[in-house]
Amino acid sequence: MGLRSDFLILADDMFLKRFFHNSVSLLQKNYFFAISFLATLAYFLLGVVSFRFGAFFVFLAMIIYLCHHRFCFGIFLKDISVIWFGILSYIGVLFMALLSVYFSADKFGTLDKIEIFLILPFFLMLFFYVLVKNLEQKAFYLFSFFFSVAILSQPFATIYHYFTINSDRVVGFGDVSIIPYSLFLLLSFALCVSMIIYLKGRFKIFSCLLLCVSLFAMYANGTRALILCVVVMVFAMMVLFRNEINKKISVAISLSMFLVLLGGYFSSTYFGERFNFKKIFSHIGTVWSYAPAQMGRFDKNCFKEDSDYNCSKLSGDKLDERFSFESNSLNRLSLWKSAYVAIMKNPLIPNGFYSRFFNKNLSNIIKPDSMDYFYPRDKYTNAGYYTHMHNMILSFLFELGIVGFLLIIAIFFAIFRSFILFLHRTNNLYEKLLVSSGILFLVGFWISMFFDSIISFSNTNYTFFALLGIFLGISHRRDSCQ
Repeated sequence: MGLRSDFLILADDMFLKRFFHNSVSLLQKNYFFAISFLATLAYFLLGVVSFRFGAFFVFLAMIIYLCHHRFCFGIFLKDISVIWFGILSYIGVLFMALLSVYFSADKFGTLDKIEIFLILPFFLMLFFYVLVKNLEQKAFYLFSFFFSVAILSQPFATIYHYFTINSDRVVGFGDVSIIPYSLFLLLSFALCVSMIIYLKGRFKIFSCLLLCVSLFAMYANGTRALILCVVVMVFAMMVLFRNEINKKISVAISLSMFLVLLGGYFSSTYFGERFNFKKIFSHIGTVWSYAPAQMGRFDKNCFKEDSDYNCSKLSGDKLDERFSFESNSLNRLSLWKSAYVAIMKNPLIPNGFYSRFFNKNLSNIIKPDSMDYFYPRDKYTNAGYYTHMHNMILSFLFELGIVGFLLIIAIFFAIFRSFILFLHRTNNLYEKLLVSSGILFLVGFWISMFFDSIISFSNTNYTFFALLGIFLGISHRRDSCQ
């Protein structure tokens, strides 16, 4: 019996070894397709479905990747050493976030958000970076195709919902908030512009059609900040890629943009209060001269019984006779001025990480009954109605202090620089298309951050970090640069 037991154990052991060997061999043979498809699927699911589903495919792609490289962690360490400056700067940001726990109103909640929004996305970014950086050319071409399809499908899904859902503002795939979803539309617009720059003939015409689809999807989404993002991205394109664009075409685009903006500004009075930019710019100086708690005097909602929020008593008991101001814009101005006042009290102090704890952390610095506290109030608790300030730039300053903010600037500068340098080195069309779209996307993304806290949502946060990893990985590829 003992001999038989030993034989069975040996047989089981040999079976497991053979099974493992055959599994690894199968993955090796189908590695190109598997890793490209799974990585793209993971990116897509992170953004539009759920982090849990996306994380599963990230984990699966990671296992296949490690099997292909025989679980050699030396490759991973060697690859991340190339981006040492960005990693050290990010560790500095993480340190400032941990330091902010001491000053935050919700210490345990802040620690939890640091893990969810800083630590986990960082490792996600590193995975995509190492993966894309080391993809062989065949696998990279497959990944580029899948990735581009995932990007360009978003505008079509948005337009489909625009015509099938009875709403003025829609999103494409998934249950994503309207404004944060603009991140996906910015990316598709950036890719379409890059395709127009680098492709020729009928492919350029096809790219122009895709650009029109992307612009219509932005209209269907209805996020006002996208207008400014598109304008800045187009001008950035003409500056950064001036050698790729005919000078006459560049002049024509500049002149057309100027005329459209000028005409849009003066005709905006006919577009409704939300898009009446002429009225907004005419009165913004007057509004800003008031304290945050007093700005409600220009908000019609402060004097309506069916309003979603109450207003500070310091806003008065009737609407200002001179003019009213568009409510969403006025809310933002009040929030921004409150944040500005709080930051200027001590710019070095990190007041608590996570933008959606803003109202709690602000109350530690400015009392809710103060003139410097924003005017919209919750109807039931009289606490601040908004949980975040709708401005990621100010939010970085408020949450992490000036030191943390400068470290974030340094990270983006390093990323932007690596993208630009890579474009001058590579001759690979796929790499040029994706990296140039990454550059334009970052430009638009920075503009959008002035108007909302886009990456304070887990799905857009993980998507953004995955995108950074993908674009960084492409910009550090060696195959096409040697």
